[in-house]
Amino acid sequence: MIRTRTGVAGAIFAALLAACTHDHMRSGSAAGMIPVDSMPSLENAVVLRVQNDYAKKIHVFAEANEDTIEVAAVDPGGVQTVSIDKYLLRFSLTSFQVWAEDSTSTLLGPYSLDRRDRVRLVAAPNLDSSRVIQDANF
Repeated sequence: MIRTRTGVAGAIFAALLAACTHDHMRSGSAAGMIPVDSMPSLENAVVLRVQNDYAKKIHVFAEANEDTIEVAAVDPGGVQTVSIDKYLLRFSLTSFQVWAEDSTSTLLGPYSLDRRDRVRLVAAPNLDSSRVIQDANF
């Protein structure tokens, strides 16, 4: 019985020590800020960072030819980084449609995107003033 208590106490101590040590290993990046180098298969994708400065949650759709896919859903004040698959990029022009939860929307583009491009989409407080920045640094 004493061995069991000692073993349980040791396991709890080890778990607490691991939790305390792990807490100090966090990166300094903010929510939604994923290090681009950590994303797999970027040689065949476009990296898109969506910044929502609009008052409502937004949904971002990428449109190319007849294909439309939702690529991000971002809360107000939030940032989300996603990669857009090479299969959508087989067409020469891509547009982004931004839909807010209050039923307003705007269409941005078309843009000529290529694999390994880095693109920043900023949803402005006035959704019609939103913009896309190609070859963005982030």
